[in-house]
Amino acid sequence: MTNQHSVDDVIRTYFDAVQRGDQERIRASLAEDATFWIHGNLPISGTYEGRDAIVDGLFQGALSRFEPGSLTVELTSTFVSEDHAAAEWVSRARTPTGTQYENCCSGIFVVRDGVITSVREYMDTQADAESWRSVPGRSAGAPTKLRPAGMESMQGTGVDEALGYYWELFEDWFIPLFGQELPARSKLDRKTAELITVVLCAVRGAEASLHAHARMAIEHGATLDELRGVMLLTIPSMGIPAALEGLAMVESGFHASAGADAKEVAPDS
Repeated sequence: MTNQHSVDDVIRTYFDAVQRGDQERIRASLAEDATFWIHGNLPISGTYEGRDAIVDGLFQGALSRFEPGSLTVELTSTFVSEDHAAAEWVSRARTPTGTQYENCCSGIFVVRDGVITSVREYMDTQADAESWRSVPGRSAGAPTKLRPAGMESMQGTGVDEALGYYWELFEDWFIPLFGQELPARSKLDRKTAELITVVLCAVRGAEASLHAHARMAIEHGATLDELRGVMLLTIPSMGIPAALEGLAMVESGFHASAGADAKEVAPDS
């Protein structure tokens, strides 16, 4: 069993690594099969399984909303009992829009054999939600649920590689942050990727996001007929009324997004 002194040392080493932004030291502080649970209904809420998911998924996602190097973490108290530790800390940072972020957090840590095996973190979710709203391109829409149970079965299949540790990726949050990388990882050309996303937005009824992706599809060479065509392909699965509603959104999205520069291509005769 880990003694009290070494548990406290492990926790303080971990927080020092977080403060310095030292991802390798953070990784070294965690067990290979560590789990990290974040309280609330936020873009980063959920359970992360494995230190790679924690470092490459949780920490990368959380830091993406702040100016690089602006995060500071002040560990204010710790309490150790055998292999468990309770900690309180204050996180401060600055968002790309200049908004100052400050959040009082607490967590329960389990430490065994000199590494952290489990973390349960709690925070002021309202303060955290405000920081996500300040990210350029993100609205105050629904949050993302990350790495649900069963995702482990996808590892090594290509699905896990393509999606990372994300499950439901809401278009108004994910695409502005990772839109340049995702199509390349999917092995699709950008126009095809955007046309697919237009259909998905139509299925969800996300008209504002559909307009944004219609614009990106147009920028990468899509025509109005191609946008119409992908919606017509949904008739067997969505039905005619839903497909027609999607077509109406595509039409309005095309004209709203393309403006005077767009060219309507006549249907093939």
